[in-house]
Amino acid sequence: MIEQEYGTSVNHHNPIGLYNVTASWRGGALEVRVPTQWVSGERYALATVLGLAEENVRVICPYVGGGFGGKASTL
Repeated sequence: MIEQEYGTSVNHHNPIGLYNVTASWRGGALEVRVPTQWVSGERYALATVLGLAEENVRVICPYVGGGFGGKASTL
């Protein structure tokens, strides 16, 4: 009988998907383009932090890419 013990190093979750945000004012409303998995949450959080009405915040997510849970929220 042969016995052997093996070990591995600690692994960290490090997705390589790039994260960027582009924001601009359009017609008195904030328009944000962001790769997010939670568009309504982004809208609520940005409106709250910036003191804006939610209807004055538009979040556009053209493409999430590889999120793996790391693109759930900007804030």
